[in-house]
Amino acid sequence: MTVPRDLFIQFIEQGLQKGLLPKDITRTLDGEYYLDPTFIQQTIVKHIEKEGKVTIEKLAKLLNIEQYVVAQVVEKSPDKTWTRVDDLIVTHNTTKHVQKELNKEGSLSIVSLSQSMKLPYNVLKLTLSAVQGYVQYPQLPDIIMTKDYVGRGKTRVEEALSAIEEYV
Repeated sequence: MTVPRDLFIQFIEQGLQKGLLPKDITRTLDGEYYLDPTFIQQTIVKHIEKEGKVTIEKLAKLLNIEQYVVAQVVEKSPDKTWTRVDDLIVTHNTTKHVQKELNKEGSLSIVSLSQSMKLPYNVLKLTLSAVQGYVQYPQLPDIIMTKDYVGRGKTRVEEALSAIEEYV
């Protein structure tokens, strides 16, 4: 024998009203389910890790709950392996990807990187604050370079100037 859906919902609502159930249980927008914070957090963490980047809105639609509930869970999550900027959540794998590309190329344009990764410019700037070992000149605020890349460029310029001096 199964309990009818309406009766089960009444049990849950009465349990919440009388304080027999924790107050942090969240009812879905369609009213069909009740979700506890642990389930919400686990679902959010799994989805963020799987996708790499996701919005609060998308997570709220996935769970069928209010966006503010998702935002609260994201902020309170003890195992944050991501960065949140406004509505967007990006994993730390993004930082690793940027470091890998920077080491491979020697220099990167933040604007082109933003376009290729389909991430807002300000998110990448925030992500880059965690990247160590790169050089950024105020005259070229959009370009980041490795110290080795700058050193090689400096050496080439010095060699070219020395060659000119020897020729003259």
